[in-house]
Amino acid sequence: MTIFIVAVIAFVSVLQVSSAQRVYADGTDFGLSISQPTQIGCTATYTISYIPYGGFMETVAETASGVPMATFSMGTFFLSVVTTDTLFVGNLSPGKTYDLTIVADSFGLSHSVTTVLTAPPLSDSDTCSNGTIGSGNGPIPDFDMAVNQTTTPEYAGGSSSVSYLLSYSSIYYFTGIVHEKVTGVPAQFVSFFNSRRVPSSGYCRIERSCEDVVTIYTAGLSAGTYSVIITATAVGGTPYHSVVISLTVP
Repeated sequence: MTIFIVAVIAFVSVLQVSSAQRVYADGTDFGLSISQPTQIGCTATYTISYIPYGGFMETVAETASGVPMATFSMGTFFLSVVTTDTLFVGNLSPGKTYDLTIVADSFGLSHSVTTVLTAPPLSDSDTCSNGTIGSGNGPIPDFDMAVNQTTTPEYAGGSSSVSYLLSYSSIYYFTGIVHEKVTGVPAQFVSFFNSRRVPSSGYCRIERSCEDVVTIYTAGLSAGTYSVIITATAVGGTPYHSVVISLTVP
């Protein structure tokens, strides 16, 4: 009975290890594996793990293909002990599926691993346009913006108005104030919960996240359908994001 239990535990352990995609080799060589991604909007972050075998001690160079833009934290490194690197992927198209391939080369000795990455679909409540990767070894700090209609009593202006919850979250350590505005309807019908002197102009201070509410008063608007654009812009003009909402006034 004891031998059977040990065998089952060993089998389960093997299944857990091989749940990640791995490439192994015998002799003086190295293997690599790729983690499941952490996705924010149209960006993704992976951890790449390297294991040397048989006393392997060489420089390894990494490349990525199959996605619009990608950058490694290291890119080239000396491998002699278990090592991890971070891969940032950005500029993904909403709803598109990519075959991401990572190739690790060391003086002609090459191994690769491929994984499938799907960006979330585009919707009115999520810009999915953030996460531009910079030219250096890392991404440009950015923020994610989502807009959802709310019926929270403290924000609702009555039957002649509609309110939207604006939610922001930091990407790659972005911090700062974003200025909010609405176009597509006259400014006198717009009011932000977080505003200073002008109700039609709002702001939100993003540390890790931030929320604001904008109310559009429809009583004075002519009947019809409006394309309402809500824009949030960081101090200095970049980054900025917009969400388009279709508003129908009966």
